[in-house]
This record gives sequence, C-alpha cells and structure tokens, in this order.
Amino acid sequence: MLELLTSNIVAIQCFGALGYALFALSGFFKHRRHMFLAEGLGCSIVFVQWLLLASPAAAWIHIACVYAALSGLITERFPRAQCMTLFSIPLGACLIWMFGEGMPMDLVIFVAVLPGFCAKYVSDIFKLRVLSISGAFVWLVINVSLMSVPGILCSSGYLIGHSWSLLKELQLEKRFSIQRA
Repeated sequence: MLELLTSNIVAIQCFGALGYALFALSGFFKHRRHMFLAEGLGCSIVFVQWLLLASPAAAWIHIACVYAALSGLITERFPRAQCMTLFSIPLGACLIWMFGEGMPMDLVIFVAVLPGFCAKYVSDIFKLRVLSISGAFVWLVINVSLMSVPGILCSSGYLIGHSWSLLKELQLEKRFSIQRA
C-alpha cells in the first residue's frame, strides 16, 4: 500500500514538474503571446498537481494566474479589454482568502503573485520583465524557505529567463541607441 502511495506521489510530482518547466521557460520567450501561453498552460498543470496533492490554496492561486495569462492574451488581441487583467488581483485575493489556511504564508504567496498579475496589465515588455523578475524573486525566497526543489528550479529558471531577456533588450537598446519612453 505504501509503495502505491509513493508511486502516485512521484507521478503527481513529475506531472507538476512539466507545468513548472513550461512556466519557467516562458521567461525566455521574446513575444508576450508566447510568454502568456506558456504561463497559462504551465499554471493549469500546476493547478491540477496541487489539487491532487490536497493543497487547495496552492491550487487555486494558480487559477488566478491562469486567468491573468488568458486576460493578457486577450488584451494582446483586444487592447480595450486591458482592464480585465486587473481583475486577477481581487480574484487572487478572494481565492487565497477562501482556500487559504489563515497562515502568514498565504499573504506571502499573494505578494509573490501580485507582480505577475500587474505584469499582464502593462504593455511595455521592459516593465513586464521587471515585474516578473520581482515576483520570481519572492517565489524563490518562498521555495527556498519551504525547501521545494522543483519550486526553486522553476523560480530560478523563470528569474534567469526574464533577466537574460531583459539584459539582451537593454544591450540592443544601447547598441542601437534606442531611447526608452
């Protein structure tokens, strides 16, 4: 019986690792549409993983992240719909309040996802990356404190991806003397 339970947990973790990998890779994409698709799909997978691991607060905050990614995609096509991305903030707060355990970590998790929600609202890729980097740093601290190896790898990959892409963009601006608004 214990062997079956252990194999189920390993399978669930591997499934979640796929979602985390997609999310982490999103920082390396150049276009917002590709970033948001990878984030949305990755968060959908991670949502299922956390549900299977019986952690509702961790699961449902990822639904707010999926909503933020989808609203970012919609805003790409319909710029007037940009205000719908802001709804992810109260949605995330409500989900943490409803499914959280009343622990200080619930608030820290909300603080970690807040920059990512705001990143979907801004149209400037530079600001999007800066916001994403700040959220990834908070997630890295959370995952280190929880000793979550997959979380550390995901946060690190996401942080590296956005940092690397941001540095490349800054080098291009410097090389071609492009002025930021």
